[in-house]
Amino acid sequence: MDRKKLIDWLRGQPEEVRATLRQVLDAFYQAEKSGQPVTTLFLTPDVVAATQSLHAHFDGIDVDVHPEGAERQILLLRESEPDVTILKIEGTEVLQHRALLGSILGTGVSRDRIGDIRIQEFRAEVMVKSSIAGFICEQLSQVGRDSVQVTDLHTIDFTLSEQEPSEFTVNVSSPRLDAFTSQFMHVARDKAQTKIKKGDVKLNHRPCLDVKKTVDVGDTISIRGTGRFQVEELLGTTKKGNERYRCFHFV
Repeated sequence: MDRKKLIDWLRGQPEEVRATLRQVLDAFYQAEKSGQPVTTLFLTPDVVAATQSLHAHFDGIDVDVHPEGAERQILLLRESEPDVTILKIEGTEVLQHRALLGSILGTGVSRDRIGDIRIQEFRAEVMVKSSIAGFICEQLSQVGRDSVQVTDLHTIDFTLSEQEPSEFTVNVSSPRLDAFTSQFMHVARDKAQTKIKKGDVKLNHRPCLDVKKTVDVGDTISIRGTGRFQVEELLGTTKKGNERYRCFHFV
């Protein structure tokens, strides 16, 4: 392991993920020094992808992720067991992802201790680090104006199926970030540009302030307060010369 190369690699990473990658690097150091299993907090997809380069510097440390296929995952170093649990949250009104997450964060819990959220009408399941499960069960009693009950299911896997994304089509004059953002938010192009410049839009899980940035098929666009979208397929060109795309909206 070449520490200088690791420091240079870390300095070369985007500023918005550098602090998190520093924590991941510390986890690798801990696993190497102690020889014991180590887990991380929940990581975003761009950080998980970056750790592939990091892992190459640590021979002999097995790395896995949990849960498979989730948007937010923890790293499992040296065959560690996932230190997570599923909380069941039930209310009397239909639960919304944004309101639920906001209420959990309102208890003082940091975002990196919360994984994916699955919702089916009046019931939701939230993956969290086991260390804060009891705290959330005690502190979370309301989402918006709706009273909720929180139960620790004491399982590391979701029991609710992942909700299927909604499919739709959009027409854009050019495959720019502001054009797709405008269509996804149902607002004028200038308002979409303002949203992008404020840092409220991510392209492939990284903030992108370039309103003219080209969006490719397969790219993911996340808009704060609106949701996550994937540009799935170019269907063709309309009579007016606009490009027509098939897209998915993930709730």
